[in-house]
Amino acid sequence: MEKQLSYLTDPMELGCMSLEIADVYIMQFEYPLAEWHLKQAIREAGKAMHSPTVAKSGGPGRGMSVHRLLAMAWENLGFIYHARGRLSQALMAQNTAVENWKHEDGTNRSCCVKVFSGMVNTYLGKGEVSMAYDLAEVCLDIVEHSRAMCPLNKGVTLYTMGNVYEHMGDSENAMKYCAHAHRIFEKHNKNWFHVSLHVKALVLIADIHRKRGDYTKALSLYFMALEISKEFYGFKHPQVTMILNYVADTMKRRGDKGDEPRLIATKSLKTTRALFGEDHWQTALPMGLLADIMQQRGMSADIMQKRREYQKAIFLFTDAIEIVKKHSSSPRLVLAEWYYKLAFVYEQVGDLRNMMDALEHSRESPIEDPELVDMVEEAIARARSVTQPDAQN
Repeated sequence: MEKQLSYLTDPMELGCMSLEIADVYIMQFEYPLAEWHLKQAIREAGKAMHSPTVAKSGGPGRGMSVHRLLAMAWENLGFIYHARGRLSQALMAQNTAVENWKHEDGTNRSCCVKVFSGMVNTYLGKGEVSMAYDLAEVCLDIVEHSRAMCPLNKGVTLYTMGNVYEHMGDSENAMKYCAHAHRIFEKHNKNWFHVSLHVKALVLIADIHRKRGDYTKALSLYFMALEISKEFYGFKHPQVTMILNYVADTMKRRGDKGDEPRLIATKSLKTTRALFGEDHWQTALPMGLLADIMQQRGMSADIMQKRREYQKAIFLFTDAIEIVKKHSSSPRLVLAEWYYKLAFVYEQVGDLRNMMDALEHSRESPIEDPELVDMVEEAIARARSVTQPDAQN
């Protein structure tokens, strides 16, 4: 009994348990709960480090040192901070992880590949592409000169470099590195982190094909990513709904006239609502996509069906916009596009006042696409040319 009690109160054992629980929550995208358990793991490791009576190992059979536990906890905490948009905190956590890996493995930097990969993504998120590229080069150098490099770490490094090239606008190198990463991930058993990067590599390549108008090739890659995600996570998972959104959007862009794009987007919306709730910005994304599909369906429908499809589009666009505007952490760049498309629908139903209002909101929203800026200004000029005679009368 005393042995059992000491086992349950051993800081290293408790720290390792917290780390394992956090991994489960990360896989489920439950980031606040994962963050709490990672901080608990760090606290327990701190107790172990300053206790002369506690063995610096993680309990029976774990083989975990204090610095290794700290490195893994800070590494995953950096991942969570990045995912939640807290980039400065992410970089601090990732640097702390690197320092603990140095204590663990000295000059052997192969253990740092995963955390370096996370730092690259953080630099990309901060817009520091040159810093991201330099660190990705360091990862490649580690992979090339390590005598006993884990193949999955090589896959991580190749995806990381491909992601950097994509941000640099070099789509050929982006596809080359991500395709190589895919071949490695395909051959080896993976945990949630490697599955996530495998899917991201496939999605990145698919996105490039979609931008080039090769929708059939893009769809084949999206479906491959979808099957991997469903097999590992199950259907009710945010990564699955994200890919469903890509599939429905690509079918819409290809001009598919059947019900499939609408049904896929509807399935994504229902699942996202179940995962995050009605009022979460994640729910707004498939909602806006479904509105876009309804708009496209309305353009080719008969008179009665056209009005019904357009009314559904107005309802969905309006709800999606209001949800995104409520949340400071939401991707606000979608607002300009959604307002512009909402204005188009209002124009089709003859509501010029609301059309003009939506266009003004689109103009005031953050816009990165110069083509969208021109489209908004042209639509405003067209709307004014129609309403100006009324104003004069």
